Amino acid sequence: MDYRDRVRFQRFGILGVPPLRRAAYSYNGKVSQVFKLREGYAKDRLIVLDYDNLIRAKERLLPILYERIHLAYDSGYAESISEYSLNKKDCLRDREKELIDTVCMPIYNAALKLVNLV
Repeated sequence: MDYRDRVRFQRFGILGVPPLRRAAYSYNGKVSQVFKLREGYAKDRLIVLDYDNLIRAKERLLPILYERIHLAYDSGYAESISEYSLNKKDCLRDREKELIDTVCMPIYNAALKLVNLV
């Protein structure tokens, strides 16, 4: 959280931080958890995948994922996954996209280095 948002949060609580910035900080917090998980598990015990890649290549990646976790796979699973969420960024204004790029992309790019299901 940057200094300005920390001050807003301290003075006004969670509602003092704009919703998109809250979402970006929340995203960073969730993605950051993968680094701690990676420290605690053997490399072959933690599957890390990129959501966008999974959605784009679901017919190829889902069977591999299910095989790795030793569960039966049904092709209907891929059919039930929508690609709608991949285009959400297109609905944002340029300023909002810039915020996402500035706040979220560094942690996203660092997490991509841990992806082991491609």
